[in-house]
Amino acid sequence: KDLEHRESQLETLQSDTELARTEHASLQQASNEAMKMMREMRNTHLQEIRLLQKGLQARTDDKVRNRVNEMADLVDKLGRAIVQRDEALKENSKLSSQLNQAKSEIRNLQMERSKILSQNKKLSKQFEGMRSRAEKLMAPPKESAMSAGAEDLSDDEFEAELAAFERRYMVLDEGAK
Repeated sequence: KDLEHRESQLETLQSDTELARTEHASLQQASNEAMKMMREMRNTHLQEIRLLQKGLQARTDDKVRNRVNEMADLVDKLGRAIVQRDEALKENSKLSSQLNQAKSEIRNLQMERSKILSQNKKLSKQFEGMRSRAEKLMAPPKESAMSAGAEDLSDDEFEAELAAFERRYMVLDEGAK
């Protein structure tokens, strides 16, 4: 019992350790994704600032004052870039939440699977124990008692043979039900 208890504790600790490892990996990945997103946002922001600076410089420059259409195009491109960035961020966060949800479902299913496997091991051990007991009960009587014959049995031997026969009969009767 102590060994089985320790084995179950070991299995529990192993599953907890594996859970912590997967959780750490998912959190590390989320951290990396957040850092990547921040870098992308910073680069996009810098590009937007450069575009705005070009637009402002174009306003103050006498040569480019006549380029109103180019300025409008520049502002239009900037607006589209901002909208596209926002849509990409929304999509990225949506996919990230779906990924985390799928990972948690997988973790739960793995834990459930390990519980079922341990339960199967326990039940197979019980089955083997019951099988060995049934084989002992169903085993034919010893050769020495059979060869001696019914006349040569003492009262104690006869009682033992009768008890063994009754046990086999009870097992067969219970199995038939």
